Amino acid sequence: MATQQLAERKTEVGGGRAIGPIGTTARVATGLWLFSSVGWAAARGDLQIHEVLLGLVGLPMIVMLVVVASQRVLGTSAYLRATGPVGTLINLSMIVALFAIPWTTEIAYFFYGVPMFLAAWRGYPGCEMLAISNLVLRRKDELGCPWFYPIDAFEERFTDWSRPEEC
Repeated sequence: MATQQLAERKTEVGGGRAIGPIGTTARVATGLWLFSSVGWAAARGDLQIHEVLLGLVGLPMIVMLVVVASQRVLGTSAYLRATGPVGTLINLSMIVALFAIPWTTEIAYFFYGVPMFLAAWRGYPGCEMLAISNLVLRRKDELGCPWFYPIDAFEERFTDWSRPEEC
């Protein structure tokens, strides 16, 4: 419930950044860590071109298809706001599945790494899994993020980066 309220407050602000400098730095650092893992796999000769293509194109396309299909099934164009415990659990299970299965690990590094930088650049508060589809579809869908929500909530509560300047 609190996660959804934070997401609603952030998206009401408008088209600006919904994360502050700490959340941005955390996303960039995580993206760098993910790409260093890809670098190690490439150095070992374990990286295959199909893993790169599936991580950069295949899985983001599947996510976009799921978003579009959910809109059609639900008969709405409203933004997806699965930021509560169920949405976070769905996201966490996807992360665990992609990183736990040996043949999808490198794919997951790309699938989460590139959108991590995109989310940091755009100031996007939701799960990086939706960052590419949101950019392409021009949406603001959010899925609960188990790692960055606590950072974003802390930053919003204890810093004033999101408060407008008073004249």
